[in-house]
Amino acid sequence: MESRQQWLAKSTEYYNGKAFKVVGYSRLGKTEARKAWKRNYDKKIASMEARDACRNCKVRFDEAIQEWYKQYKLVDGRKPETVRTDTDTIKHLVEEFGSTLVCDLDSDTIQRYINRLAAEKSNSLVRKRWNMLHMFLDYAFPGNNPMARCNRTPSRKMARAWKVETGDEDEPTDKLAYSADEMARLAAELSKPYNVHSKWGSADRGYSAGSALIVCMYEFLRVGEVVELRVKDVQWNGPQNGNYIWVRRQYDENHKIVGLPKYGSKRKIPIMRECEEILRNACEGKKPGDLLFPSGIIYNPDKVTHEGRLLRGRLRSNLNLACERAGLDRHTIHDLRHDGISRLVELGVQPASVKKWAGHKSLTVTLDRYYRHTSMENEKDLALVSGKREAAQGEALGAACGDLCGGGAPGSRGLPGPIHLTLASSDIGLLLDAESNSNLWMQLAAAMKLEGGIT
Repeated sequence: MESRQQWLAKSTEYYNGKAFKVVGYSRLGKTEARKAWKRNYDKKIASMEARDACRNCKVRFDEAIQEWYKQYKLVDGRKPETVRTDTDTIKHLVEEFGSTLVCDLDSDTIQRYINRLAAEKSNSLVRKRWNMLHMFLDYAFPGNNPMARCNRTPSRKMARAWKVETGDEDEPTDKLAYSADEMARLAAELSKPYNVHSKWGSADRGYSAGSALIVCMYEFLRVGEVVELRVKDVQWNGPQNGNYIWVRRQYDENHKIVGLPKYGSKRKIPIMRECEEILRNACEGKKPGDLLFPSGIIYNPDKVTHEGRLLRGRLRSNLNLACERAGLDRHTIHDLRHDGISRLVELGVQPASVKKWAGHKSLTVTLDRYYRHTSMENEKDLALVSGKREAAQGEALGAACGDLCGGGAPGSRGLPGPIHLTLASSDIGLLLDAESNSNLWMQLAAAMKLEGGIT
């Protein structure tokens, strides 16, 4: 027949009881259209014979599994990562059964292969190859899969021991935490406002993610937690009840999902005085569901892949530049969490409170893994180990007197023997409030052990 200035030859044919249509067309006339029909007919017959041969398992394993995967598994929109994993799995299966006919695969052959695999490979690899082979043999032997009579042997290889806590980069175990002065220097550098009009790399350029890094350091937050903070997570209760940050979620940048914090550690953290002004400015003029630290103005929401969140790359580049300009040793983003925790321990905060605020599972993680010594040696500790116990106790008493009376006498600190202390009536009220001044009571009790006592 002639259609659209082409000659078309088509018919319905039968092969082994199956009906199929064959079409051939050409613009050069009837003869060429019939030749095209014959070529298509031969291709269809060859394809049906190859499929029947595969169904009868009279084909090589390497050819059959490749054809099966292309025909049945690549048509469901699989991700590139999944296709790469499947291709690698098929490659290893072909190395084992490549030239074997599918009909020669039996349960004994497969079981020997699985046992050998379990002795050498991990459970993950054994599972992947088992599943791939099982799906293929379900297709090759419908209703009579030889793997139905096999057992998946557990791997005898030791599982890899993963770290409980991981930072954004490898961390040396001997790294020192920033001291309070070093943290203040870094915060002062990071607080420089970002100026998009200044020259790239210049000192007045500022930092686009500086505020987020300061909060990350002083509030010892994980990276995923600080980038997911929203206005509704900051609770302002006033000086009497305290101000808090609620940590309820974290953002997984690799998988682009929002989930619970690590270990499900939902918690509230007191707002440190270094972060109060930053957080108030970050909340100003925003809705409760807005991000505290967005990456910038979103001009085209359709092109935003992380919904305007700060990404690890920008945080890292800002931090590296700030450390260099402040003349400090380079710390990673996760090191800032160590620095904040170490600072609280140095200030004398109860370890149990630090553990709770940090979201750790145990005190061992807080004190053994996260607490780091600073470069500043504690003079009181040195005095204790060098036999100058009385001097250390006198220093503690002088500090306590200074806290109570607004500053102690310069000559009274560190002096052995009787100490004369005069308290005002208002200071007596402070002493009687034992619950709010328990640390001062402990210091005074230690000082009372001085030879000569207190008058």
